[in-house]
Formats: sequence, C-alpha cells, structure tokens
Amino acid sequence: MDTAAGDLAAALDAHVMLTRDLVEVSQREQAHLLAYEVPQLGSSTDEKRVLLSQLQANEARIAGALSDAGALVGLDLPGSKLTVSILADHLPPPGSERLRGLVSCLQSLTATLHELQSVTLVHADRGSRFVRAYAALLRGVDTSLAVASGTETYTNSGKRRPVTIPGGTLARQA
Repeated sequence: MDTAAGDLAAALDAHVMLTRDLVEVSQREQAHLLAYEVPQLGSSTDEKRVLLSQLQANEARIAGALSDAGALVGLDLPGSKLTVSILADHLPPPGSERLRGLVSCLQSLTATLHELQSVTLVHADRGSRFVRAYAALLRGVDTSLAVASGTETYTNSGKRRPVTIPGGTLARQA
C-alpha cells in the first residue's frame, strides 16, 4: 500500500479507536442514567465532548488523506464525491481489503452508537416522566391528571403502573 493509502488507513484506524471509545462512554452514560447517577452523567458528557472534538479533527485528517490517495490513483472526482469505498475499488487487494474492513468496522460502530443514543433518549424521557409524576405525588397533585397528560408512573421492576397512586398519599405520611 502506498504512502497516501497508508496515511488514510492510519487515519481510519484512529477514527475506529475514537468511535469505540465513544461507544464505551455512551454505554457508561446509559448505565449512569438508569442508576440516576447525576455527577457521573456530567463526567460522561465531558468525555463525550472531548471525543467528539477529536473525531472532528480526525475527519479533517481523513478527508485530506482520501484526497491525496485519490490523486495518486488518478481519480478525478470532486472531494465530496470521493469515498473510501470508491478509492478501494482502484487499489490492489491488500490495501483495498484493509480499507474496506475499516469502513465496515466504522459503519458497525456508528450503527451501535446510534442505537445506544436512541435507547438512552428513551430512558431519559422515561426518567423525566417518572420524576415529574413522583414530584406531583409529593405535592399531593392528583396523578390521574398527570397520567392523562402523558406522565406515567412505574413499579420498582420498571413496568407501567396500571393504577395511579392516590393523590396525597406520600404527603400524608410525611
């Protein structure tokens, strides 16, 4: 593999590592969210910001290496049209296979990251609704109104509570 394709492979390798780190941080973030560990959520967010910044910087490195490698193989495509897969089609097997493997790995990691983020959003929304319903109970507000507006309560096992707790129950015990 020539130098330009080697530089591209190195940049893609770095991107794979950064994306793996982002997936790991996102998994920890989800665990902290489920455990209502607010301080750890803050540190996870900070870690994600740093990783996203590094990913953006690496994307510029990938774009430059891709452009250089494309020019070396004689691909006369605008930068936005040239992809690693197109470049791999114009390289001999050892280099093309490595680039295709890296692209496949990045696609898998990206799909995993998207799935983690969507599940985390569902849990965050559920937690928000739970906290609002619990706060309503503590204030003695009729929770049937809260349920009608989309706020539901859940059992300890995480299942939706079929019957709301009567308003003022917790307030009377305080």
